[in-house]
Amino acid sequence: MLIQASNSNSAVQDLSTVIVGVAGVVGTLLAAVIAGWWQARASRDQAARAHESQVAVLRETQQRDERLRERQFLEADHADRLLVTEYIDLLLPRLIQITSIHFLASANTRDEEERQLFERLQHQMERLEVNPAHPERNLGLRLTFLLFQLVGAMRLALNARWTRPLSVSQAEFLSHWEDHLEPVICSGRYPGDELLYREQLEIIADEMLNTQPQAGVKRPMNWKEFCAIYSAGGVLTELSDLIAKKLRFIFDDRNPRTTPLRRSAQCRLAILALYLIRMSEEAGEKGWLKRADAVWRTATNWRKWQLDEGQTPDWFVFEHGDVAARLAAAVPGLGVAAAIAQYPPPKTALPSGH
Repeated sequence: MLIQASNSNSAVQDLSTVIVGVAGVVGTLLAAVIAGWWQARASRDQAARAHESQVAVLRETQQRDERLRERQFLEADHADRLLVTEYIDLLLPRLIQITSIHFLASANTRDEEERQLFERLQHQMERLEVNPAHPERNLGLRLTFLLFQLVGAMRLALNARWTRPLSVSQAEFLSHWEDHLEPVICSGRYPGDELLYREQLEIIADEMLNTQPQAGVKRPMNWKEFCAIYSAGGVLTELSDLIAKKLRFIFDDRNPRTTPLRRSAQCRLAILALYLIRMSEEAGEKGWLKRADAVWRTATNWRKWQLDEGQTPDWFVFEHGDVAARLAAAVPGLGVAAAIAQYPPPKTALPSGH
């Protein structure tokens, strides 16, 4: 009996030992599982927070880069606009002088100051000397050069459309080329003969920029470079002589019968000047506005002459009827509606590029 009790107690002790051991192992395993779960959860949370942080940094970097690019694009737009307005400001003074003269014949000029201006410009137009140090000695060629410089500057600004997005204001500024400048140079819908064909204008834009860029920046050639290329002969020389001849013709008053032709050519240049004045104004330069009335007078005078001769002019400057409205303001007792009725625009508007 004692032996059986002793064996029973021993078995119970062994079983307890086993149970305790198993419980310890299970507890250890549970603790390890729980610890692993918490560690995995903490790692996932940490990874998620790290990912969110990286995304936030990346987003901020992208936004900063976008702001930087936008600022650079705006600065580039501003630089292109300054370049164009610089050449506008070089061309406008002489262009306004030429297009503001009322009588294109010194014998008919009643204003002594205007007569002296006409004769001085006429003398400068007649000179054919090509001197890099004295551009004023050949006014016809110098005006041609300034026009060509502007064409080159516009080409540079327009080429930016293929390298970066343009701001809305810059796109509107450059739209003057296709809407106004190119047509007034090449289109037959304006008074006088066309100055150039579009194919010739393309050649001029390429030739004026066909210089070795300095510091990686391309620019229109300067007067000295132009004189060297002009003296060497070639396509730019022929095109320059073509324009200079048309400019000199405006001041050739030897044959009175040519006066209408010269006045129509002057009117086309006046319209060009008005377009440049508006572009300068949109670029922030207001100084030329006070000179615009004298240029408008040349346009309205030519329209009045056409109407007095029984012609039906269909040209305009910015919009149909604008010249008639100006003419009405200049004629006492003639209202705008009456002027437009007397000088009606065409029934079908002509496209600006034709």
